[in-house]
Amino acid sequence: MPSLPLTSYRGQSLDLRPGDPLVMLTDGVLERNAGSLDVSDLIVPTRALHPREAARTLNHAISA
Repeated sequence: MPSLPLTSYRGQSLDLRPGDPLVMLTDGVLERNAGSLDVSDLIVPTRALHPREAARTLNHAISA
């Protein structure tokens, strides 16, 4: 089995309230050769969309 590079992570607390959107991404984004995309630039324009439509928009951008 190939060894994976060591990665460090940091914890962060968030003050979320009911109705706040939360976008979660996995390392699958990198596996789709989308590592060069600016995820913030993709997410910000989708914040007013229904979550289903936001997910479709992000998926399309990552899969393109």
